[in-house]
Amino acid sequence: MRRVWHGLLALGAVLLAGTVGYVLLGFSWLDALYQTVTTVTTVGFREVRELSAGGKIFTIVLILVGVGTALYTLSVLLESLVEGHFVRHMEERRMQRDIARMRDHVIICGWGRVGRASGAHLSSNGQSVVVIDRDETRLEGLPYPYVLGDIADDDVLIAAGIEHARALVAALADDAGNVYATLSARALRPELVIVARARSEGSVAKLFRAGADEVVNPQLIGGLRMASFALNPTSRDAAASAPAPSVSNLTDGNATAGAS
Repeated sequence: MRRVWHGLLALGAVLLAGTVGYVLLGFSWLDALYQTVTTVTTVGFREVRELSAGGKIFTIVLILVGVGTALYTLSVLLESLVEGHFVRHMEERRMQRDIARMRDHVIICGWGRVGRASGAHLSSNGQSVVVIDRDETRLEGLPYPYVLGDIADDDVLIAAGIEHARALVAALADDAGNVYATLSARALRPELVIVARARSEGSVAKLFRAGADEVVNPQLIGGLRMASFALNPTSRDAAASAPAPSVSNLTDGNATAGAS
C-alpha cells in the first residue's frame, strides 16, 4: 500500500506541476488542467491553444515524466487489486473503526491453542474479543477483530483499544513475552484486569510482579484434572463445569511470591 500511495502522490504532483506550468504559459486554470490530463494520459486530443516553443518543450518534458508516472501508478493499483492488498487494507481500516467503537472488550495476546480456547469461551458468553498476534497466517479467517503486530509495541495495544478494554489475556507461547505484555498493559492501563499464562512455575512470581491479577499454568491445571479423572472418573462432569483455578489457587508458595 505504500507503493500505491507513493504512486498516487507522484501522479498528483505531476498533474499539479503540469497545470501550474500551463497557467504560466498563458492558459486558464481549467484549460491548463485539461491540457495536463490529456497530455499525461496520452489521449491524443489537440492542444487547447497553440503552443510556443517554450510550451512545446514543457509538453515534451511533461509527457516523458507524466506518462511514466501514470503507468507506474496504474500498474501498482492493478497489482494491489489482483493480489488482494487493497482489499486487505480496506478490511484493516474497517476493523480499526470497529475496534475504536468497542467498549469493555477483552484483548487476547497470542492466538495459539490457549488464546483460541480463551476466545471461544469468551465469545460463547457474549463477550467481545480483540486478538493481537504477529503471525499473519494465524489470523486468516479469524471471526474476531484483530491487530497484526508485536505486543512489544505500545501502539499495537492502543490499536487494540486497551483504553476501553475490560481485561487482557496474555496467552503468548513464551513466558518472557507474557511478562512484557503484562508490563506494557499495566503501564498503559493501571486498572485493567490482566490474566497471564505461565509455562513454568519460575515465571509465576515474575508475572505477578509485572502486574498480573491472575496467573494460569495450563499444563499444571491439565495435569491436575487428568489426575482427578484417574482417581474419580465419575467427577468428570463436575470438573468440566468448574471454573479453571489460577496458579495462585493451586500453589500457595507461588501465590506468596506473587503477593510479595
